[in-house]
Amino acid sequence: MATYNMNDGKIAWELHNDGCTIVQNGMKIESMKAKPRPKYFNNILEANGNTPLSKLNKVTQDKSLKCNIYLKLEYLNVAGSIEDRAAIRMIEVAEQNGLKKGETVIAPASGNIAVGIALVCAVKGYK
Repeated sequence: MATYNMNDGKIAWELHNDGCTIVQNGMKIESMKAKPRPKYFNNILEANGNTPLSKLNKVTQDKSLKCNIYLKLEYLNVAGSIEDRAAIRMIEVAEQNGLKKGETVIAPASGNIAVGIALVCAVKGYK
């Protein structure tokens, strides 16, 4: 069993001998069940999240692991990045702090987060 201490030892992760089970502070971590996707979305932002998973068959066979390993395909998010969730949350927080429709959002960002912020602002009516 390998132990990983993160955040100055406040959280302990343990990887058990089967190479698959993860325990955090004595409790087994269970995966969350994805909600069923609706037939349509009112806007593109609602489509964000619940990105598909792809099973890695060869890795588990080659390493003789008795578990399944999945990759989360974040590039299939609406703007193509894991940063989409962060961009949505950033604008939601700005709205809670007084951002109004039609106002201009200036974000000192580049790359994936900038694309995500631009998408969120376009959908929500910000400049």
